[in-house]
Amino acid sequence: MILVKNTCCRWHNYGYKYCFSKRKYVLMKKGLSEPDFLEAAATIGCSIEIIKALIAIEGNKEGFLPNDEPFLWFHHDVFSRKTSGAYDSIAPDISRPEPGNYGSEPEQHNRLHKAMLYNRDAALASASWGKFQLMGYNYELAGFSSLQDFISAMYKSEAEQLRAFIHYLKNLSLDEDLRNRNWKAFALKYKNAEEQSAFITRLTDAYSNNKR
Repeated sequence: MILVKNTCCRWHNYGYKYCFSKRKYVLMKKGLSEPDFLEAAATIGCSIEIIKALIAIEGNKEGFLPNDEPFLWFHHDVFSRKTSGAYDSIAPDISRPEPGNYGSEPEQHNRLHKAMLYNRDAALASASWGKFQLMGYNYELAGFSSLQDFISAMYKSEAEQLRAFIHYLKNLSLDEDLRNRNWKAFALKYKNAEEQSAFITRLTDAYSNNKR
């Protein structure tokens, strides 16, 4: 799959867009629906309310941009680390060891594409992808045998992004904590120390809201 900017489409209502290059209307990327929640709950072995609560906290942004590309953040510090700082001096905008200051949302695909010119796989692995912001380098934990298979799934639908997220949680052995609604144990394994307390509160509240 070649990652290119999609400039050939005009958006319309009713779930379709007109694609000039194909000269026809095509189906827009679909958001999550009840069957997707049920599938995720069955995979984890928990209630659908737990899945919806987790999505409310960890998947609270759209998985796709208006131009049909997956939402992402490109992490220049990860790219620098994965390329041993080889491009830090010649391209500090996309390769430097200091985290943070990643730019605005609309810039991210351009930053990724520039990094791909230097090292494609390292660039793709250095982005956090889709609705659940899975890092590319975690593609195996997300259930894929190759980085390219993971990227292809991120481009397909929010349902595929959710499947990857659920596999990621299972492969980190977090499914039991979800089944038992042990939010503290889940947070201890899933979040950084400074984020855990607020995360537990938010997840507890989200679960309560979905149980009503």
